[in-house]
Amino acid sequence: MKWLFRGLIISALLLAGVSASTGAQFTLVRDGKPTCAIVIAAKPSNNAKSAAQELQEYVEKISGARLEIRSDAENVTGAKILVGRSRLTDAISGLKIPDGLTPAFREEGYVIHCAGDTLVLAGNDTEIDTRILSNPDPSGSCLGNSMYLGTRYAVYDLLNRLGVRWFAPGEYGEFVPRSAILQVAEVSVTERPDFPVRAMFACGGEAGAAMQDERDMWMVRNRMNPRSPMWFGVPADGSLNGLMPRDQVKVHPEWFALQADGTRLGGMPCMTDELRRNDPKYAGQPRLLDTISANICERAATGARTTDFSPDDGTPACLCDTCRKTSFRFSDGYCAAPPPGQEPGTPGDPVPEYLTSQEYFFFVNGLLDAVGAKYPEHIIATNGYANRYAPPEVSPGFNRHKNLMIMFADIVGCTIHRYDDPKCWQMRQQYNMLKQWCKISDKVWVYGYNYTILVSKGTITPMTKRIRTNIPMIKEAGAIGFRDQEWIDLSQLGLPTYVARFALEWDTRADVDAILADFYEKWFGPAAAPMKDYYEALETAFDSVSCHGHEDVILTEVYTPKLMARLADDIARAESTAGSDTEKGHVLVERLGFDHLRMYVDSLQAKKDLRFADAAKLMERMWAVKLRMRKISNCFGWSPTPYGMDWEAKRMHRLAAKTDGKEGNMLAPLPEMARFRTDRHDVGRSDRWMEPDYDDAKWQICGTTTGWQSQALKDEDGLSLLTKDGHPYRGYSWYRFTVDVPTVPQGKQARLFLPAFVNQGWAWVNGQYAGRTNYQQAWFRPQEMDLDVTSFLKPGKNVIAVRVLCLEEYFGANGLYERPFLYAKKQ
Repeated sequence: MKWLFRGLIISALLLAGVSASTGAQFTLVRDGKPTCAIVIAAKPSNNAKSAAQELQEYVEKISGARLEIRSDAENVTGAKILVGRSRLTDAISGLKIPDGLTPAFREEGYVIHCAGDTLVLAGNDTEIDTRILSNPDPSGSCLGNSMYLGTRYAVYDLLNRLGVRWFAPGEYGEFVPRSAILQVAEVSVTERPDFPVRAMFACGGEAGAAMQDERDMWMVRNRMNPRSPMWFGVPADGSLNGLMPRDQVKVHPEWFALQADGTRLGGMPCMTDELRRNDPKYAGQPRLLDTISANICERAATGARTTDFSPDDGTPACLCDTCRKTSFRFSDGYCAAPPPGQEPGTPGDPVPEYLTSQEYFFFVNGLLDAVGAKYPEHIIATNGYANRYAPPEVSPGFNRHKNLMIMFADIVGCTIHRYDDPKCWQMRQQYNMLKQWCKISDKVWVYGYNYTILVSKGTITPMTKRIRTNIPMIKEAGAIGFRDQEWIDLSQLGLPTYVARFALEWDTRADVDAILADFYEKWFGPAAAPMKDYYEALETAFDSVSCHGHEDVILTEVYTPKLMARLADDIARAESTAGSDTEKGHVLVERLGFDHLRMYVDSLQAKKDLRFADAAKLMERMWAVKLRMRKISNCFGWSPTPYGMDWEAKRMHRLAAKTDGKEGNMLAPLPEMARFRTDRHDVGRSDRWMEPDYDDAKWQICGTTTGWQSQALKDEDGLSLLTKDGHPYRGYSWYRFTVDVPTVPQGKQARLFLPAFVNQGWAWVNGQYAGRTNYQQAWFRPQEMDLDVTSFLKPGKNVIAVRVLCLEEYFGANGLYERPFLYAKKQ
């Protein structure tokens, strides 16, 4: 990247709480010439060697001066920068460099010690044989064999004090100032992180894999440790399969999870097989617990630190009598369809999914005891995820060997609000569960969903307000850190979110305001103020919105016309004030992100207007904007999401075909606003609310392009459909539409089409029942209704009634959330 010359003499700023001496300066470079040498051990750690090379590289980038790298085996005179532990650092009286590696994983840290003509940059560089880690390590090529990266952190800390920043991966994300003089004030400081586990990874397929080293280096330069979760175990979905004796399904079927159809699931245990041993029928027979614990002990005997232990993704369960009796049968708050054992699309009533935490962790505890008795330091790593996300109710003897690691992954929680937000019950519940998990295990790390909106169209959703509250609260709860999942495209969260996240995961007391002010000034220059306004407007919009969830259906409530006007003004001001070409380039990325956002908002309006071809074109243009961003930097402009822009464009083309002549023509749009009433006690059918002459004058008016939870509506008892802490109304509701319909053209079929709703629907036309859909979980989107209503329609005024059952709290929309219409299909 181009030099960013500010004409300043750069000197280090002392951090609060560190000790300084007389104010003397250690000079690295004077008048563009080196005044010291870098000294490393004759046999340095990989960390020290890499750190010395990076220090040499960045000092040269700043000043043009190239410091020599020398060995402590040489007779080096004059001023010295001692990088990593060496015989020279060992000779400094009172200098304590963090060192060692224990199962607790709390020895991480580094020192910066500057006195006289010596500057020490050294930390814990403990190396291990990475083969003892249970999970394949994607970071080996840039991390070597180091478990801790202390000396690198010390060098990056110094470079940070000299003004260098790494705001994004690769050369694009660097901020490197220019100065002919580099000096550091005398200082002695020891730094240790608040969390031992500090990592994140990006979903992005081949693109993500190709960028792994670049992203890992970005994280390390910001004092993250991509390898740290491997010390405690990473329970990937399906890791349990390798421990299950699948060849024994026919010999010992009782060992395996019973399914609704009577079959046994080879990759999932019957979680209460141990209780079955009380049955005389099974007395003396082999136990599943013995088989799996023997497999784990065999691993532990090889020196492996952990065993990952997780079922397949989803909600696997055992339906045998002992598991049912052991389960507390707590419903997790949403319903599944079809019922267990039935194929998708099979008719059936909604069936509650029950938490399996109680029986699952009964089984896990048996393994913890069996393995811990022989290998007390061997960790069994499993997850609190899916139907196990809530902690079990346990006795004092649970996890007696302290060998349980929990990856807490609450995928159904809200991803936009803070833990202390009074209007968000989801966040309060998640935090309470985290605290309980931390009572059960002293090794709990959070699997956070950093991408904010799980199913995303790639729009910008910054979250610094959220994380600056949540990360300190996570430390207070007792968790040991993070391994967060995100999309590879950094433009979705925006760089300020990462700047704040990196700082807080190292130090929960970090001055986020000062750190962000530094980012805006260095990254945007004179455009700092309008860009700060831009991000703060977005932050406030997300923080204050009343809707909850983690799907992009809620974004209609966030990106309001008022917000969009404010953002457009901020971007225009930033463009007009940006100074250097580099700063203009940074603002251009934000402009492209805003243009992408504006197209998304315009596409929502096009859908409301039933202009599906226009909506498709906007989605395609959005993707083109992403590609422009990617040309600027490969850390922007990716769209790996399952329901992303390409999926939406195809869906809009499919809907357009029903109305533009390819498959049919628009017959009549249903009004965007409908008469609406809840039906908590299911009386609408018997009271005939679907009849055309039914008096609905006292019903409320409800929009059909966003869920009922966010429209200030009330139920039949006058209660809000959204409680103060964010619980939406769940149950039956009715929509009534009055629509003028022309004569159906000869040879065509009139059809009623509802593009998207949650979770099940029934329809009547002029009082005549027209059809229904099956119940469907909202995750399998969209739930559509496409009915032949030719025989029910008449030219002129028609009344269409739709009854909806919605049992979702987590999705972000309830009932209808896309506008229905009538179309004439070609025969």
